[in-house]
Amino acid sequence: MAVEYNQQSWWYGDDHTSHKLNNIEGGVKATAEAVNEVNNNLSAELGIHSLKSENCTITSGGYVVINNVVIINIRISNDGSGKLPSIKGFPKYSGDSRVALPAMNYITTKNVAAVLQYDGTLISHDTSAEGVIISGCYIKE
Repeated sequence: MAVEYNQQSWWYGDDHTSHKLNNIEGGVKATAEAVNEVNNNLSAELGIHSLKSENCTITSGGYVVINNVVIINIRISNDGSGKLPSIKGFPKYSGDSRVALPAMNYITTKNVAAVLQYDGTLISHDTSAEGVIISGCYIKE
């Protein structure tokens, strides 16, 4: 939705009427409400709040669902335990197998494997303590 704005040019000596001041106040209020709505919608759409990590820390990102497509962009740091890090809570995959997602260790720039299981668990096959970026998309159930 496009928002139109006609800027008022103010000059020295212009009258500051209550109508003009109320118009400014109305614009400020409408802007604040629009920003709050965007923030609320983003919070509801980003799936980072529902994710539970094991053997790693989610440092940024999450996922968003657009129509039936789940788009993932997440950065994790492994805990150094030597176990495969996993993250639960992604929407379930519509297929009966697994989805391979591109992933990269952003410290060593080495490509690593990440797999989303059909139950919504994401597993990174990099057990180092450095960080991994995982990005990709799939069709949800």
